[in-house]
Amino acid sequence: MSHPDRGGAASGRAGFSSRLSRVPLLTLPQSDSSKPRTSSSAHNLSLQLKTIDLNKPTDRQQIFQVTFRDLDAPIIRLTKTRTGYYAVTDDATTIDKLTSNEATEAFEKKNNLIPIEPPDIPAKRTVHVRQMDPDIMKDSAELIGTFIILGNEWLKGIEVIKIKDYTHIMKIVTPNTKTAERILREGFNLSYTKISPQQCELEKYTHIQICYKCYKFEDHPTHQCTTKTQYCSECASQEHTYQHCTNTFKKCLNCQGPHRTLAAGCTYRKTIINQKRDDEQKQKEQQTHNTYAEIAKHTIQQTNPPQHALTLTNQTHLKLTALILEAHIAALDKTQKFGDILSKSLKTNFDIDTTFSDRDSAAIFNFYYDKTGTPSKHFHKKRKNHINHINHKNHLSHKNNSHFHHLTF
Repeated sequence: MSHPDRGGAASGRAGFSSRLSRVPLLTLPQSDSSKPRTSSSAHNLSLQLKTIDLNKPTDRQQIFQVTFRDLDAPIIRLTKTRTGYYAVTDDATTIDKLTSNEATEAFEKKNNLIPIEPPDIPAKRTVHVRQMDPDIMKDSAELIGTFIILGNEWLKGIEVIKIKDYTHIMKIVTPNTKTAERILREGFNLSYTKISPQQCELEKYTHIQICYKCYKFEDHPTHQCTTKTQYCSECASQEHTYQHCTNTFKKCLNCQGPHRTLAAGCTYRKTIINQKRDDEQKQKEQQTHNTYAEIAKHTIQQTNPPQHALTLTNQTHLKLTALILEAHIAALDKTQKFGDILSKSLKTNFDIDTTFSDRDSAAIFNFYYDKTGTPSKHFHKKRKNHINHINHKNHLSHKNNSHFHHLTF
C-alpha cells in the first residue's frame, strides 16, 4: 500500500512520471547573479492548505499539478499535516497566487483543500502613507482611491483606509506583495502631487505564539499543551472543534466578543500584540544602551590602558637587582642591547611594558672593578650612594612605567 506522503509506490511514481511527460518542458532563463535578491525570496515561506472534508481523500500529486500547471505557482515541497498540507515556497509572489480567488476555487474543486493565508501576508500587502496633504485627506477614502488609480494604472485593485483621529496618515491595501514593494520603491501620484517612497512604509507585523488546542496567546506552543478539553475557535464551544462547527454565531474564547477567537480585530489580541511590541522596543533600547556602553568602555580602555603597580619590597628589590645584573652581563657580548634585554625581563617577570635607554655595560663593569678583578676605590662610594637611594624609594608604590626611567643602575 502506498504512503500518501511519500508519493506512492513504484507504480504511483511511474504514473506521475508519465503524466509529467505530457507537460511541455520549460526553458528557464539563466539567473543574473549581479541582481540582488529581493526580500520576498530571502527565506522559505509556508502556506497552509486545510482539508475541507476529512472523509474525502486528497491526491498529493494533483496538488503539484494545480500549483504548477493551473496557477503557474510552482512550490518547493508539500508537507503532510493532521489537517491537510503545508506548501513551501521561497517567493512571496507565489503565496499571492496560491491565495488568490482563482487558486481558492481550484484547490476546493480539485483537491478538497482551502488555502489559509499566512498571518504576516496582509501586513506585507499594506502600506502606511504619512505626511499626507490635509486638503486631500478631506476627501473620502473611496474618492482618494479613485484618484490614485487614475494617476497610476498599476495600482488597480487597491483599497484606501483612513485612520480615525489621524488626519495625515492613511493605509493602502494592495492586492499583492509585489504592488506594495513597488510603492515602497517608487511612490505614486495623487491629485497632481507626488507621494515619495520616504512617506511610505509597510505595516508592522508582530508574531504572537498561539496554542491551537486551547487558544491561549503567548503562553505555550501547541505541542506542549496539557489540556484535555477540546475548544472551537469559531463559537467557543467545548463540544467540538472548528472543523466540525456548524453554528452561525461567533464567540471569542479570550475576550468573549462576537467574533472568531483568531480574528485580527480582537481587542485581547491587540492588547497582547501592543504589549509584545512595547517589550521588544524596551529590549531593543536596552541592547542599544549596552552596545554604546561597551563601545565607550572599550574606547576608554584603549585610550588609557590599565597600569601595573609595583611595590619595591626587599624581595622585589633583590629580583630587580638580579635582572639588571643579568641584563648587563648578557649585553657584554654586544649582540643585544642592555635596554632591550631588561625590557623583556620586566615584561616576563612583572608584566610591565616599558623601555630603557641603552647603557655601556662594559664601562660599568670597568668602573666597579680594576684590572685585577678586585673592587676599585670608587666601588664603596657608589655602593653607599646606591643603598641610600634604594632606602629612600623603598616605601613608594610605582603606579606607572615611567618611574623606571628615574632609577639609576
